[in-house]
Amino acid sequence: MRNLYQAIRGNGGITRLVMLPNEPHWYTALESNEQLVSEMLNWFDTYVKNAK
Repeated sequence: MRNLYQAIRGNGGITRLVMLPNEPHWYTALESNEQLVSEMLNWFDTYVKNAK
């Protein structure tokens, strides 16, 4: 994920870094992974699927 974040941001794209509490470098809790997928889908829907 970090490489994707850096690639998008480095090319002038819009990114959002989401850091969840009580999580190490990689998300381990089921709820955290659900939040990660939700954030990614919302981003793709906004900036890829419905891009102008």
